[in-house]
Amino acid sequence: YNPRLNDEPPSDRTVSLDGEFCTPGANDVVRPIKILIMMDASQSMGVTDPDGSRARATVDLIDNLPQDPEIYIAVMLFAGSTSAWLTRNNQPNFEQIITYTAQDKANLQSGILNFTNPSTNPNRDSTDFVKPLADVYAMLSRDIAHTRLAALGTGKEARARYSVIFLSDGQPTQNQDFELLCQDSVSRIRSLKDLAEDVRMNTVHVF
Repeated sequence: YNPRLNDEPPSDRTVSLDGEFCTPGANDVVRPIKILIMMDASQSMGVTDPDGSRARATVDLIDNLPQDPEIYIAVMLFAGSTSAWLTRNNQPNFEQIITYTAQDKANLQSGILNFTNPSTNPNRDSTDFVKPLADVYAMLSRDIAHTRLAALGTGKEARARYSVIFLSDGQPTQNQDFELLCQDSVSRIRSLKDLAEDVRMNTVHVF
C-alpha cells in the first residue's frame, strides 16, 4: 500500500500505435518445392544395389508427391569427374512432376540403371564428390536467379525450397576430406538458403 498514490497519481504512460505494413497477399506468394536427387553412378553401384532399388525409389517418389504445378524434380548421376543430367534435354534444370508421363518415368528408371560414363578418362569409374557438388551449387544458383527474375513484374514473390538428396555407396576414391569438411564444397550449398526459402542437403549411404 502506497498512500502517496492518492495525492500523486502515476503519469499515464500508455502508448497507442496506428499504422500499416505492406506484404504480398496469400495468392501472391509462390513457394515451389524443388527436389534434386544426385546419385553415385560408379560401377560399384551395380554390386551394392543389383536390383535397382534406387531407380524404383525415385519413380515411387515422383508417383507419391502431390500432383501440384509447384513441385519440381531433377536427377543427376555422377561418376569420375562426369556429371550427367537425366532430364528431357539432358541439361541441369528442374522439371514439373505433373508433366511426367509413364514413358518419362520409364526412361528415367532406365537411365539410372543403364548409365555408362561416356568419358575415356582412366578415372571414369572412380568416385568423386567435389566435382558433382560444385555442379549442384552452380545449378541451384542459376535456378534461384531465374526463379526470382521470372517473378519480376508479376507482383508475386517466388522463393523456392530446395532439397538435395545425395546418394552414394562409398567414399571418394581419392581422399577429399579437406575439400568436403574444411572448405566449402557442402557449406556453400547450404548457404544458398539466404537467397531462397530454404536449401537442405540430405545424404543417403547405400550399403
